[in-house]
Amino acid sequence: MKHPSYLTQRGKQRTYHVRLRVPQDLVRVFGKREFTRSLRTSDLKTARKTARPLLVEWEREFERARTKIDLGSGDLSAVAREHYERSLRADDEVRGQMHAPSEVDQMKQDAARQLRHAAKAGEFDWENRFDLLSNMLDYPALFDRKETDSAALDIRLSELRKHLAEGEPVLVRHLADEFLIRNRISLDENDPLYRQLCLKLLRAEIEQLERVRERNSGDYSGAPKDPLLREEGPRKFNATTFAGIIEEQRRLSDKGIGRRKADLLPSESALIS
Repeated sequence: MKHPSYLTQRGKQRTYHVRLRVPQDLVRVFGKREFTRSLRTSDLKTARKTARPLLVEWEREFERARTKIDLGSGDLSAVAREHYERSLRADDEVRGQMHAPSEVDQMKQDAARQLRHAAKAGEFDWENRFDLLSNMLDYPALFDRKETDSAALDIRLSELRKHLAEGEPVLVRHLADEFLIRNRISLDENDPLYRQLCLKLLRAEIEQLERVRERNSGDYSGAPKDPLLREEGPRKFNATTFAGIIEEQRRLSDKGIGRRKADLLPSESALIS
């Protein structure tokens, strides 16, 4: 039986190896022209079955590498705008679950009553300030959460602005990493694109916190001042648009326009049939 082109036999044992050519535009990325691996079998049926998941995974590596290549400034801006709008929607949901002032007052009274009851029961010494404060922590209703959250917001805004001025992305690295994982994009933290992504998210985070602070004073009319969030463009990042980008690159390349960067991937079913 004739074996498919992605399989080859080597050595005296005629062991099958799976192989897949690295697309020309990705040779420099992977540092080699071909992926190959021993399947440790001389049986063709077993070799075909074992090779399939390897071929699929290698194709996915090519796709992730091309996604990284095509991730440009416009896409990064869309990521920032999406984060800004998603964060404000989350703020709306939190506010929708907040207790009314009368409810908050009642919760404080109930918590204080429970605290006094615990002291009378001998669970702690009411006259010991440290002991009292330690037990108060078990009753969050006793603390003014609005005032605490407002102070924390001011501190975070101050730090974010300081980091933006210094070009330091550490406070939003987790946001960048979450985006990359969610969209299955491989991007090294030392890559300039990763830094650009972080700085744009930093600007979006500052703007959304400014809106939250305005809302805390009853003002819902605020709008972004940062041009990054005012400029026209897609409001949401969509990884599926990359196929269109690659197709357009190929079309222009076929006409001799520009430098060919990528090809559309062959379907997995066609590859392993």
